[in-house]
Amino acid sequence: MDAPSPARHPDGRKQRSERSRLAIVDAMLDIIMGGKMEPSAAEIAERAGVSARTVFRHFEEMDSLYSEMTERMEAQIMPIIQ
Repeated sequence: MDAPSPARHPDGRKQRSERSRLAIVDAMLDIIMGGKMEPSAAEIAERAGVSARTVFRHFEEMDSLYSEMTERMEAQIMPIIQ
């Protein structure tokens, strides 16, 4: 007889990582919407409540963070436009 498979539980590390990533993008949007068009990684980290290292763990370069922010903005705006 086979042993029953363990119940599937979400990996807490993955959930925390996703929350951090979302917080980083949210922080970037907040700062830019506040008028600062080129925030530093340190400013974004402070607003997101994470370390600058965490920012670069999720986004190797600032361009990739700008890209993800743009994708999120498009996803929010396109349904309104259509």
